[in-house]
Amino acid sequence: MINLVITDDHKILRQGIIKLLKNLGDYNILAELNDGEELLRNFGTLKEKADLFILDHSLPKKSGIEILTELQSILNEEKFLILTQNDSVNIKSQFYKLGARGFLSKTCTGEELKEAIEQIINTGYFNLQENIKMLRKNDPDFSPIFFLSKKELELIKWICCEEEYTYEQIASKMNISIKTVDYYRNNLFEKFNISSKTGLVLLSHKHKLTPPFL
Repeated sequence: MINLVITDDHKILRQGIIKLLKNLGDYNILAELNDGEELLRNFGTLKEKADLFILDHSLPKKSGIEILTELQSILNEEKFLILTQNDSVNIKSQFYKLGARGFLSKTCTGEELKEAIEQIINTGYFNLQENIKMLRKNDPDFSPIFFLSKKELELIKWICCEEEYTYEQIASKMNISIKTVDYYRNNLFEKFNISSKTGLVLLSHKHKLTPPFL
């Protein structure tokens, strides 16, 4: 079961999303919220159980960007899918820098919504490569480093150690399974179009991500 929190100021839209999801899979709606301030007040409790937050970009009182900005100090791998009617590259770039995992039009179909949710839950992002290409082309300040999660950055740190740890040793250092290490590694390979440990070391060197390159 996937636990969802939906924040949108239009009750009809919220109810429509919930109805769609009930017919599409094993989804549980933890909460449906009316505005950003309500989400901010309840985020500390909701994040303990939520697998994904579905967030409207244009909300009264606080916009989606303002909400994610205020949450920066306490975010820890929580996933946000942004609903928007604005296809601006600048808006998408701002959201990605703040940790958003994907975007959908408010006029999306149920199958598109399901695909976005499943991709984010299973791979971390929705339409990742397509959006990286779009942002590289249109945003001169864009860097795929925006897409690095804290766990992926930690994995790169251990890979870059002079001790040259194996993936099994890194799994022990990170207190996770080797399967989870493989998951983070494969995500990194896909995001940055690389295919080896050496490629990850070169990535860290190029962007000064971890010791000894800081």
